[in-house]
Amino acid sequence: IDIVLECSALYEKLKTDKKKKDKTLQKIETTMRERLLKDDLRIESILGSYKFSSQVLRILLGEEHKELDDCYNFIEEMASHQQILKGLKLDNLYLCRAACAELMKSILEVPKKSTETSIKFQRALYKVIDSVESVINCLKMVLAKQENLVQMLNDTPLKPNSFFFPGDAQHYASLQLQKIVNDEAALDIVSRAYQLLTVDNFDAEPRSDEGRRRLRFFANSLFMDMPEAKPIRKIRSLTVSTPYYNEIVMYSIKDLTSQNDDCIKLLYYLQTIYPFEWENLLERIQAKDMGEALKKNPEEVQLWASYRGQTLARTARGMMYNEEALRFLHWLEIGENEPMHQVNCTCNKCCKLNEMVSLKFNYVCTCQIYGKQKDEQRQQAQDIDFLLRKHPNLRVAYVDGPKKVKDGPPKFFSVLIRAQDDKIVEVYRVELPGDPIVGEGKPENQNHAVIFSRGELLQCIDMNQDGYLEECLKMPNLLSTMDRHTEKRPLTIIGFREHVFTGGVSNLASFMSIQELSFVSLGQRMLALFHVRQHYGHPDIFDKLFSMSSGGTAKASKGVNLSEDIFAGFNSTLRGGRTSHEEFIQVGKGRDVGMQQLALFEAKLSSGAGECVISRDAMRMASRLDFFRLQSWFYGNLGWYFTQTMTVVGVYFFIYGKVYMALSGMDSYFLEKGGMGIAGTLNTSWAFQFGFLLVIPVIAVVGVEQGFRHGITYLLWNCLTLGPIFFTFQMGTRMHYFDRTLVHGGARYRATGRGFTIKHEKFAELFRFYAFSHFYRGVELLFLLLMFRAYGTFSWCNCSWRLDVDFYNNIEPTDLEWKTRCYNDHYQTCVLPTNQNYGMMSFSLWIIAATWMWAPFFFNPSGLDWDKVIEDYNDWQNWLKTTNDSADSWFGWWSNELEYLEHTTSGGRFNTAVRKTRFLAVAIGMYLNMMYNAYFESPGDVITSSDAMLTYVLSGGIIVVLLLLVCCGYIASRVTKKMSMKQRKLRKIKFVLSCCCLVISLLSLTVLSIANLFEVFILLLVAVYWFMQICMLRLQYHHIVVRALARAFDRAVGWIVFGPILVVSMFMPFISSFQQRVMFNNAFTSGLEVSKLFAHDVAPTQVVKVKRVSKKKKTREE
Repeated sequence: IDIVLECSALYEKLKTDKKKKDKTLQKIETTMRERLLKDDLRIESILGSYKFSSQVLRILLGEEHKELDDCYNFIEEMASHQQILKGLKLDNLYLCRAACAELMKSILEVPKKSTETSIKFQRALYKVIDSVESVINCLKMVLAKQENLVQMLNDTPLKPNSFFFPGDAQHYASLQLQKIVNDEAALDIVSRAYQLLTVDNFDAEPRSDEGRRRLRFFANSLFMDMPEAKPIRKIRSLTVSTPYYNEIVMYSIKDLTSQNDDCIKLLYYLQTIYPFEWENLLERIQAKDMGEALKKNPEEVQLWASYRGQTLARTARGMMYNEEALRFLHWLEIGENEPMHQVNCTCNKCCKLNEMVSLKFNYVCTCQIYGKQKDEQRQQAQDIDFLLRKHPNLRVAYVDGPKKVKDGPPKFFSVLIRAQDDKIVEVYRVELPGDPIVGEGKPENQNHAVIFSRGELLQCIDMNQDGYLEECLKMPNLLSTMDRHTEKRPLTIIGFREHVFTGGVSNLASFMSIQELSFVSLGQRMLALFHVRQHYGHPDIFDKLFSMSSGGTAKASKGVNLSEDIFAGFNSTLRGGRTSHEEFIQVGKGRDVGMQQLALFEAKLSSGAGECVISRDAMRMASRLDFFRLQSWFYGNLGWYFTQTMTVVGVYFFIYGKVYMALSGMDSYFLEKGGMGIAGTLNTSWAFQFGFLLVIPVIAVVGVEQGFRHGITYLLWNCLTLGPIFFTFQMGTRMHYFDRTLVHGGARYRATGRGFTIKHEKFAELFRFYAFSHFYRGVELLFLLLMFRAYGTFSWCNCSWRLDVDFYNNIEPTDLEWKTRCYNDHYQTCVLPTNQNYGMMSFSLWIIAATWMWAPFFFNPSGLDWDKVIEDYNDWQNWLKTTNDSADSWFGWWSNELEYLEHTTSGGRFNTAVRKTRFLAVAIGMYLNMMYNAYFESPGDVITSSDAMLTYVLSGGIIVVLLLLVCCGYIASRVTKKMSMKQRKLRKIKFVLSCCCLVISLLSLTVLSIANLFEVFILLLVAVYWFMQICMLRLQYHHIVVRALARAFDRAVGWIVFGPILVVSMFMPFISSFQQRVMFNNAFTSGLEVSKLFAHDVAPTQVVKVKRVSKKKKTREE
């Protein structure tokens, strides 16, 4: 409007003659058009505003005011002949827009279900008539240069029997207004016109990032290569199947409004993540705030929250969009340009429409234990019933049984149910030969419900996935892909893109979403190009006949088929099938958003990959693929976990090699000979192979999808938000579970929960979760790095003393004298060339060790908050002191973690025993190095041949006496106080042993230093740790001594891990705020801080009544 008004004002100010004015007018009009045409959206909004507004006026005024068509025709004629400025007066364009907007608003405010005689309707009618008169007056101003049209507009309100005629209750106006109010299509036009006239440019685009992303992808996908869609009656029928066990169906009001330990509500958390969508919900239900929304329409709030989590309600809604899309597309084929009828319409066309949609699409949700949940009246069953009523064409299949019978074993049934009006009725009940859940639960759940699928194609959708209406409109194009390929190898699996919609929940979720993007877009795209793409948990569409005749869509053998999806891809490839990957369509996918959830997910995948490596299918794939496809298949599937494991194993080889060389003196030898070569350069490469190189594919994906500027920006943001630390930690998770499964087996399904992570996890829980996979390895790596620093040689004088032969007057000096002079006078020429820098060699390993020990605290909500840390410390101490063998005790957890050793093979035990000898080798190396230093490296001590064994005897004696003292002390703690005689004897033995230990230690100081005594203590710890590991391998971990040693080592590891967290949280509280900002967005972080300040006001107070109990004095007998 500003452009038009500016050009109009310029034209009116021209005072030249008619010829020059016409030429100038033409230039002004051309310039105006060029400026308007620069923005397509601007042109569309102008045309839409005019078309919709004029259409509303035509419908409202009706046949009695046909003369207004002359005005519209004149305006359109001026626009087509590029004479707008000449024929129209546009000074009052703003007034015209405001009048039209007021008219649309007044029509929308008319009560629908009201009679002509009602007061509310009459008031609305008068308001509409006034608004129409205002619009006509504005039209007069616009058409002021055309006197005949202005006169016609002046006569319009004066016509008899017209819209403005003040007769009995204005009958004609009432009929016309009710006609437009009761017509949904006409009201839709009014609503569109009102939005176009009132919405500003800023509000015209969706403010939600997700909305803009979906619109961008849909618009871009229309220009991609896609097959031409067939008519709906000719496309192949599709069945969608979703396995469900016991996950969240819908969030209840209690779940949304209850507070966690930080006084944060889940509903508040969702509001901060999706602020614009929450505002839209409040606008739809006409509520001002959360409290009013919960009172006014709690069901809508429940659905809004459930549609933003990883719930079954979200998946069901997304998949049922396919039904709406097919109904809409088929109506375009049979509707003959009529507006689409309502869903409950029973006309002939709508009946045919519903029949066709039912033939081409059906959705079966396989809720395995729905019958049990129904009998127990659990919330999940009630929510599933609600979904059945909300989506009438949704079907639920479940396993009913065991049902007891008088004669014979219990029976099992596969049951299909649906909603009929307000009741839940059975459609089919099929008796089964036995319990169908004999293998892995998820694939068995999928397979038992295949008999209820009716489509030629079968799509397997997980419960954490979602569908979009605009993408479902392209489903006929996707199904036509099956008919596009005419090669010898049939197309058996159609794959397509996924978008991870949980990326905005937290930075952890963002890391995982971008990693998934690189896997499901770039990775799968290239694997499909090389003809080695498999089915690995994607929303792929199967040729049902092919898959059912070749093992089904998922295999269910216990353990081996933990990653059940990939075996369907193996079957397809081995039997001559082919898998495609389409880019023009996508579905949503949720990922775990918490540290522990992600670790569980990676543990499941890694364990499944370990079992898959040793399966027959992998062997057949490896033997039947050609070399190039084999390489692509390896690195695109199972090789990913193998290379990750080998990278971590390489770290251990590197650091143990350095420590062994340092203990044996070989590093000094190589430095003396100058034979380190490019070792220093290779050592620094570790820094780029942990975390940083894992980000390279992500940069490539972001660069291809959004531009390389965004890729570099994402890299910087990723590093600032501790992305490399997260990826390094995940590498340790993959290595641990993949390696354990390969050596010992025992892969099992791990439920992740798929909830929002706004709860602080206590340190005891973190220790139970990460001790074996990360904490032990991190402390071991820390110990080895300190050992390398203590025993390693990092510089050496590589020149002979004859370099300064004149200084020494041709007399050979001692090694210490020459070494001192060499370092002082010849450092550049003799020392620096053979120097190796400890920092450059080990800094990447320090990062790995620190990541494995402390990353869970940085990614734990309030993980560095002082109050939470103190609570965690007390909880951890109580957990360690628990002496029973329950699941919540230390011993119960420890026994459960070592349970795999009871089921492993002798080869697995031998493999592990060989690995554990690395600790024994370190202990022996420390002992020999200490003896060597005592004999040859102490310049002040002179040791004769008569006391050659004295050092060995003294150090060995210290170790033996310390072990005896520890054992005696432990036995004394087990003896009860009533056994007083044994107590006295044990005290005497402890006293004698302590004296012996003190005497031997004092004697050792004549030969050994205090540092050597400390080495003896460390050596003893390493040897005892090795002994404990061997006892555990021999299944002696229930022995009381092994239990005590393991508890002591866990306490020490806990202090090494937890101690720095205590210091940081006490002296550097600002890091806690940084940690919260790294994890969450600004709004939620601010809300979390405010909730902590007002926690005493928000949290419910609890009053504890204390009873005073009077104590009786004990009698002598008592």
